[in-house]
Amino acid sequence: MNSNNDVDSYVIRLLKNIEEGEGFWYDNIEKLGKVDNSVIVKHIKKYLESMNKEERRSGVEILMRTYPDANLKLIIPFLKDIEPEVRFVAIYYLIRVDKFTNDIPLINFAISVLQTDLSPDVRAEVAEVLGYVNVNIQEVINILLWVKNNDREFSSLGHSVSHVAENALKNISQRGQ
Repeated sequence: MNSNNDVDSYVIRLLKNIEEGEGFWYDNIEKLGKVDNSVIVKHIKKYLESMNKEERRSGVEILMRTYPDANLKLIIPFLKDIEPEVRFVAIYYLIRVDKFTNDIPLINFAISVLQTDLSPDVRAEVAEVLGYVNVNIQEVINILLWVKNNDREFSSLGHSVSHVAENALKNISQRGQ
């Protein structure tokens, strides 16, 4: 691929493959990960700005599977998306960024999501990952204790949010925090 037009065409083709289920999803993502992030972002904007929740969810997922650290700020707004599926995928990838377990502002943000999000899927995901943080431990323990004792909803996978919080507390305890 020599020219910008070739790269643009290649990215558009890979995105179309993902959208239409052509080839293996992970192969297309891996190929996108070898393209400059700015080119991907340029072409993924139509997904991020779509009224279709599946396209927004897919856009967030593609950004975070290709260049997660570089695209972190682009997905933050999707944590407030009207659709729980989009919020879930945004928080799923946010809390899997390498620096999450040691980043106090990100951890505090995750705590606020745990306290305010209406979706039990989102809250269960946040509660689980908070069990792996390395800083701000006392605040994390306090919120997980509150969730364990008060959040009785179940995720779409049938997991009790309070039970997920209890397991996260056990994880913290086992690590000697």
